[in-house]
Amino acid sequence: MSRFLTADDAALAKSEETAQSWLDSLHDWDRYIAIRDFILRYREGEGIQLKGMGGSGNINYRLIYKDGSSVVLRLPIPGFTQFPDEKVQGEVAVMQWLKENTSIPVPTIIHWGTSEQNPLQLGPFILMEYIDHQTSLLEVLNTPGLTKEDLPALNRNLPAEKLAFFYRQIADALLRLAMTPMSSIGSLVPKTNGSDDKAWEIGARPLSVHWEELVRSAVLPVAELPTNTFATSSSYLNALADLHIRHLVHQPNGAISSKDDCRQKFLARLLFRKLAREDRLLPPSNAGFRLWCDDIKPGNILLDDDENITGVIDWEFSYAAPAEFTYVPPWWLVLGKPHRWQEGLDDWTRSYEKHLERFLQVLQECEDEWIRLSRLDEGQRLSTRMKDSWETGKFWVVYAATHSFGFDLIFRERLDKIFFGPESNWETDWGRRIQLLSDEEQSEFDRLVKEKLESTGLS
Repeated sequence: MSRFLTADDAALAKSEETAQSWLDSLHDWDRYIAIRDFILRYREGEGIQLKGMGGSGNINYRLIYKDGSSVVLRLPIPGFTQFPDEKVQGEVAVMQWLKENTSIPVPTIIHWGTSEQNPLQLGPFILMEYIDHQTSLLEVLNTPGLTKEDLPALNRNLPAEKLAFFYRQIADALLRLAMTPMSSIGSLVPKTNGSDDKAWEIGARPLSVHWEELVRSAVLPVAELPTNTFATSSSYLNALADLHIRHLVHQPNGAISSKDDCRQKFLARLLFRKLAREDRLLPPSNAGFRLWCDDIKPGNILLDDDENITGVIDWEFSYAAPAEFTYVPPWWLVLGKPHRWQEGLDDWTRSYEKHLERFLQVLQECEDEWIRLSRLDEGQRLSTRMKDSWETGKFWVVYAATHSFGFDLIFRERLDKIFFGPESNWETDWGRRIQLLSDEEQSEFDRLVKEKLESTGLS
C-alpha cells in the first residue's frame, strides 16, 4: 500500500490553470488604478505605491502611504479557493472574535465584502491595516538554504534558548484560545443583528482547509460536504470519517495502485468510521468546544526586529471544534508534517518528542504565571491536556481525522496499534481486520472495493 494518498494531478492542473488565468487578468494598468482608488475610498491618504504580494490561496495588494503607513487588500484566488465568500466571511468573524476576546495581535479590518459587494468584480475581499514586520517565524526556524519549493525543516543549530523564547510567545496565544468556550462546532459568521454587542456567532458549517483540498485536489463533489453545524464532538467525528470514505470513492486519479491497495484503504476507512460510531476515537467528555485553526503555521506568525511576535495573520479555516482538537500539541514544532517527513514517521516522532518536551515545559511555566495572576486554575492547564493527547494517541486521531491525504500512513502505523494492540502489524494483519466489520459493513466493503476497481480499470 502506498504511504499516503496523493492528489489528483488532473484536478490540480485544472485548479492551477484557473488560478493563473485569473492572475494574468490582473496585470493591467487600468486594473491597478481601479484597485488603488477602491482602497483610497475606505482608507484616505496619499497613496504612493501599490505592490502585489502573492500567497498560497490569496493575492494581496499593499498600498503604501506617504506617511509610511500601509494597508492590504486581500483577494482569494479562484481555482485555489473553492468557497471564497464563505472563507472570507469566516475569517472576518474570527478576526473580530480575536479582537474582542484576546490580545493576540491580528490586523485591524477597515472594510470587507462579499463577491456581490465588490465593485471591482474580483470576488470577496478584506481591506485591513498592514502589520509591519521584519520576518516570519518560519523564516527564523527554517534550515538556511532551503527554498520555497523545499519542504520546511527545523534548523537543528538553533539554540535551545531561542526556541524557548518563541515557544513562550506561542504558548501565551494558545492559552488565550483555549480559555474561551464556544457553543457548538462550526464557523463564526459576522452578526447582522441581535441585542448583544458581539459581532459574531456560530452560524455556518466548520469550513476547513481539509475540505477545501478535498474539492480542489480530489474532485470531491461539493454536495458531499456537510452543510450544517454540529452539536456534539461525536457527530462531527462521524462526519469526518464518512468524508474519508467519500474521498476515496470519488477521487478518479492517484487514489489506488492495485487491488490490495484498494482493499486496505477502504478497510482502514471503514474501521475508522466504526471507531467513530462507537465513540472510541475520542471518548465522550464535557470539554466542550474551542476556536481552532487547522491551517495556522509559523509562516503566519510575523516577527519584529527583536523577533517578538508582532502579528498573526491568515485566520481562514478557523472554526469552533471539539476542545480535544485544541488540546493537541502543535504538529509544526519541527515544521514538517508527519506524513510528509522524508525519513519516515518513526524518525518524525523521535524528532518531535524532543521538541515537544521543551515546548510543554515552557507552556507549563507560562501557566504557572497565569495561575499566580489568578487568570488560570490548576485544573485548566493546557500543558497537562497536550501531554495526555500525545501519550494516549489522541494526537494521531485528530491528525488522521483532519488529513485525508495522510490518513493511510497514520492509520496503518499509529491508529492500528492504538486500537487493535501495540504488537499489531498492519502489513501482515490487515486481512484479519476485515472480521472486525459487521456483516453489513463487510457487504459495504466488498461493494466499495468492487466499484472502485471497476471505475479505475484495475478489476
